Amino acid sequence: MDPQGKSSEKKVSWIQNPDRMGKVDALKKSLNPRVDAMKIPVDPTSRVAHTGLEKFLFLGEKVMFRTKRQVRLGNQKRIAYVTNKRLILYYQEPVMLGLIRNDRMDDFSLEMIQRFSISEEGVISKKFILKIDEVAITGDRGDILELYNTIRRNRGS
Repeated sequence: MDPQGKSSEKKVSWIQNPDRMGKVDALKKSLNPRVDAMKIPVDPTSRVAHTGLEKFLFLGEKVMFRTKRQVRLGNQKRIAYVTNKRLILYYQEPVMLGLIRNDRMDDFSLEMIQRFSISEEGVISKKFILKIDEVAITGDRGDILELYNTIRRNRGS
């Protein structure tokens, strides 16, 4: 207080108050009728967080499995994901000195898969092969076995 008995503190208006500004921003956002259904928030601890895959998932689609290492489809290395609806083979193709990447994805509907089998080739350097209809996916033993079992479990659901 100053000698005349008046408060020397500056009054902070509601515009400068950060607590109220957060509420105003939230109110503005809630009044905006535009809602994009495909932009679903992904939990940062999820298996797909920060991979770029989340933009390809359908509403209600959940990732059940992700390979620990890359698998090969032809001569391209990819990460395999199994959701409750699809098998997704995803990779990012480097463009412009690797600074920019284009997303590439192949997917197989679990309901549409007619035949799939697993085999092992080689004597010394063995590789596991998962054949889905006419497509061969090769990779590490543990990843291919788990991929096979997850597809088998989720096909019926």
